[in-house]
Amino acid sequence: AGIMLTALGVAVTLAQQPADMVALLTLAALVAGGQALAFQAEAGAVSVGAVGALAGAALIGGGAAVVLAFAAVLADVVIRRPPVYTSIYNLGVRTASGLAAAFVLSFGPGSVPTVSAVAFGVAAGAVYYLVNTSLLTLAIAAEEGRGLLQVWRKSFAWLLPHYLAYG
Repeated sequence: AGIMLTALGVAVTLAQQPADMVALLTLAALVAGGQALAFQAEAGAVSVGAVGALAGAALIGGGAAVVLAFAAVLADVVIRRPPVYTSIYNLGVRTASGLAAAFVLSFGPGSVPTVSAVAFGVAAGAVYYLVNTSLLTLAIAAEEGRGLLQVWRKSFAWLLPHYLAYG
């Protein structure tokens, strides 16, 4: 699943070819930094890297998703050294989350600072959260043999307000 989601992100990147490489690389550095400084909670790492991913979705579009996901996963590999299969899955999850947020934002008013732009930002944060936590919940529930709702409530329910604010 992680490889397929990442392949989708690569296809979108090739199709959209981000024009502003300086912005993309700056956001990649911010995402990697956010991931490197992630807070280790009992349920996993809590990172503000999603802020950079959402900014990339808003400013660059879906073409930024796989690059920003890769930056976060690379930082995680260097700092925490998770198993390879976890890193591959996380790359797919972050890519899919970024693509979903970019899709939502593609219907918005762009970078014009209006109330509707804020609403689309919040909606993109909610969609990023939904895709991200749903895919992670599936993986954790399957690996640990626990129920989906039990895993989601314990590990991710409390994060919703954070992702709304990130958006």
